[in-house]
Parts: sequence; C-alpha cells; structure tokens
Amino acid sequence: GALRKMTRANFVSGVGGTNEAEFSVIISGSGSTSLADSTAVIVPFASEEYDPDGVFNTSTHKFTAPSAGKYFFNWTIRKSGFTASRFYIDIVQNASGKATFENGGGSIYASIGGSIILDLAQNDTVYGNYYQNSGSSVNISNNGTRFSGFKLIG
Repeated sequence: GALRKMTRANFVSGVGGTNEAEFSVIISGSGSTSLADSTAVIVPFASEEYDPDGVFNTSTHKFTAPSAGKYFFNWTIRKSGFTASRFYIDIVQNASGKATFENGGGSIYASIGGSIILDLAQNDTVYGNYYQNSGSSVNISNNGTRFSGFKLIG
C-alpha cells in the first residue's frame, strides 16, 4: 500500500493495524530439558506466555496459521552445559525445512536463534526441529529457549 505521512492524527488512530495470530511459548518449568543425540526432534514448547488467538498447540508444539499471509517468527535455544560439533534448529513449514540456525562446538552455554518471515497458507504449520551430536543426550535451558511469532500487517 501507499506510504502515509506520520501525523499526530495518524499516530493516535493506530496507522498500521492490530497484530494477529501472535504468540510466545517456552519449554515448561524451570531447569532443563533432555534431548537425544544425533536425532532431530521437535522442540517441546509446551507453555504459553501468551496466545490470545489460540494459534499454538502445546501438545504438538506447532504453530498453525489461522489465515493466509506473511508471518514473522523468532527462535532461541540455549545449551545447558555441553559441547557438540553440530548444534542447530531447523525451521520447518509443513514438514519442509525452510532455514537452519546453527552454532558449532562453541561455548557450553551458547545460544542459537534467528528470525524468519514465511508466506503461509491457512492451516500451514511451523515448528522447530532441534539437533545435536555430542555423543549422548544433553540438556537445553528451559528458560533460555523460546519461540514467538505473529502475522505481519498489510
């Protein structure tokens, strides 16, 4: 659409619109969550910080688009005291990988994360698959791991 001059009237009237399909989820509880070695698993986001439109399923750990459009997503996963040659999250749309955010060996408490904009159809799902290859099961930090998103206006 056309750009609108930022005036006091436009600012007060809320130019841009209201966010839709907004959510923020974390892993339940404090402490850490154990994840298997050399196996891609869905990050178990099971606790909603907010989800006014009911777009995130805490049982399947997936976001479902309520309508077609462009959506912004953000992820962060924090290691809980381990090293691995590969440590990443694949961003998945309807079982198809869209992006990979990775941190190799690095710090034993490093974080990986990133943001992406995806063009979704109604009922498309988005989730994160986590992978590490340290040689054994490891823990990720529950309070340092989160997933959020919303539909872009326009």
